[in-house]
Amino acid sequence: MEGRLLTFHPEKTIILAGAGISMKEPALLPGGRDLTEFCLKMAVGEDAAKRIQEIWSEVSKRVAEDSGFVYPFMRLEIILDNVNKMEWMIEGPRLLDGFIRFSERPENVNHRLLYRLAQKKSIVLTTNFDTCIENSGGTEKRLEYRHGCSFVAAEDGTGVYHLHGVAARTEDLHYTLGATLENIKDGIDPLLRRYLLDKLEQSYDVIFVGYSGSDFFDILPFFESLNLESESRAVFFLHGTSDERERERVKRYIRGFKHRYILCGDTTEFLAGICPDGEWDESEECGGIEKAGGSERDDWKKAFQRIIDSRNAQQQAVIRGQHLIRLTNQIGIRLDMVDDSWLDTLQCVTGFLKTQNLEQLFGSRPDMSATILADLESTVEVMEALYPKEMSVIGREANGLWDEVMRIRKNMISPSVAAGSMTIERLFQIVEMGEASPYNFNSATVYAMNRFAKASIRQWLYDENDVENNQRLDRLERGLRIMLGMPYHKYMYMSYYVTLLKLDSLILAIRRPDEDNFENERRMFELVLEISNIGELLKVYLNCFRKNRLLYQIKGEERYFLQAEAFYGISEGIAQIAGMKIDSRENIMGID
Repeated sequence: MEGRLLTFHPEKTIILAGAGISMKEPALLPGGRDLTEFCLKMAVGEDAAKRIQEIWSEVSKRVAEDSGFVYPFMRLEIILDNVNKMEWMIEGPRLLDGFIRFSERPENVNHRLLYRLAQKKSIVLTTNFDTCIENSGGTEKRLEYRHGCSFVAAEDGTGVYHLHGVAARTEDLHYTLGATLENIKDGIDPLLRRYLLDKLEQSYDVIFVGYSGSDFFDILPFFESLNLESESRAVFFLHGTSDERERERVKRYIRGFKHRYILCGDTTEFLAGICPDGEWDESEECGGIEKAGGSERDDWKKAFQRIIDSRNAQQQAVIRGQHLIRLTNQIGIRLDMVDDSWLDTLQCVTGFLKTQNLEQLFGSRPDMSATILADLESTVEVMEALYPKEMSVIGREANGLWDEVMRIRKNMISPSVAAGSMTIERLFQIVEMGEASPYNFNSATVYAMNRFAKASIRQWLYDENDVENNQRLDRLERGLRIMLGMPYHKYMYMSYYVTLLKLDSLILAIRRPDEDNFENERRMFELVLEISNIGELLKVYLNCFRKNRLLYQIKGEERYFLQAEAFYGISEGIAQIAGMKIDSRENIMGID
């Protein structure tokens, strides 16, 4: 086999294992796509999940045809993040509790081979929630934290680093599991980052196995940032066969290594080939967990279904309604596009809120309150505009509820309000003299930068020879570059970083039109597709329309006009799919 041509020393090897290693019998755990589909269905119901995926697939197909970016499915982290944010409002079992059973699955031969490698001092990392690798060492395990990361050790001390947390029976699984956007958006923990960099500087090899290469928020930024001078080798192993496009996709992970290999074949054979004493026997007994037979332990879905079944009908309706409202708003799809009973859904959620002490409810989790209330407000506003007669029923039945919700929301410090009181000199002081940190580059700073940059762009369109405004544009451009120097995952919302990229792109077009290589646009598309946000995707396309119209105005070349029209046409198509409206060309060029 091709993999056997490479020789590895376990004690100088880092292995990153993904969900692919756990799909083989008897573990039979899901791959990333299957798990994402299932969690979406559990959160919003089968019919709504199907419609959401149909809309996302149609939009992603349009994007792939236009730009080559292939994102056929929403990210698991987006779904789990929204589920986690909403279920704290309800007492009782939460959907994430279903992951506990992942650690009770029997290990397969891939897990046993990885365990042997760990025993031989390989550093084994995994994005998986299960502890099947450690199960090979017996039933007794302990959860520790090493180098800022969950570490599960077997009886003999052999262990595995769980980059996205572990499905362990702890007091709060929701903090143990890290595969929600809230927990991983800051990237790999600095302690683990330093630990891995030290090993790579010592020429440790890195092997990716059973891994899809889709952890855009934490793992990909770490490996993409590498520019190693050491002799470390990187091997990305793909199970089965792969086409050229798949190989091109995974190259980004290993481009920072001097020596790079992409191999294909059977995962078990590959692991046996690099493992000392790597002979394996499918009939070999597991290390403490009984092999699954035909019992319900073969069905990982049942643990989740039991949680759903444990809720009464009212609880389940409220939870599902909250998930629908939040997910559709976050993704950028109208509620009525995916839920035929949207009015019942809103009535159910408002009925629940009427029974609550809203000050206490939202005050207990201020970190989540602002976004939850914003989702409620946004959904109600859209539905009222489309269905005023039907929504009047909500207004009557709520008996002032929405007024109370809006009062609480307005009492929270709004980023737009804070930004409105910020002068441009204060903005420059923060950006140019302050530390590039989330504390300084917060919501108010981003809102203020957006306000002043758009005003200066509008002024340039009115009078491109305005000396004072041109000087301000130069300074705004420098400020944007400073703010973009802070990694996107450090911002409160990734959409903030996208906003800054859009502004930088427009200013670059009008100040130095011959220097632009459209790198900002490529970065924006990747970001908004990763966060599965059709609304932000639409804004990026419309920004591309603006930019090309500006370049047409400046350079007079017809190709820019045609490109602008193409982007506007794609925007119209995406808006129609998602049930949204877009402004006219004239209004968009007003730089709203």
